[in-house]
Amino acid sequence: MSNYVNNILSNVINNQALTVLGSGMGYDYLITKVLTHFCRRTHDHSKLFFVLNGTNDFDKYQTLLLSEGDLDPVFLPQLLLSETCNTSERMKIFSDERKGNVFFVSSRILIQDLLRQNLNLQRVRFLGISTSCLTSF
Repeated sequence: MSNYVNNILSNVINNQALTVLGSGMGYDYLITKVLTHFCRRTHDHSKLFFVLNGTNDFDKYQTLLLSEGDLDPVFLPQLLLSETCNTSERMKIFSDERKGNVFFVSSRILIQDLLRQNLNLQRVRFLGISTSCLTSF
């Protein structure tokens, strides 16, 4: 692993660092490593971690990579779609620390839950943003 990737990974995990990567700079690798860290059973599950606006293929690929490791399936990322999960269900999911705390969501769902105060902003520790997300803002 390159020194710059190690540095970025350390800053993202240990500090509240903003990281912007250009195309080809290892975003997929970095996000997999960060998610692996946050999905570990030993991690503090009182904080919430979101990956915004990934494509369906990206979300499935990341989940597949994580499931091939030594992670407990209970703590693998959850894909939260408006078609499959309504607001009250998301509130329950966000508050249950026993079932993991890493989520793939759209920026629309995250903003809606923040504006309706269905989600405590103090619990949000990490936002991973897919390149397709930039058009949402």
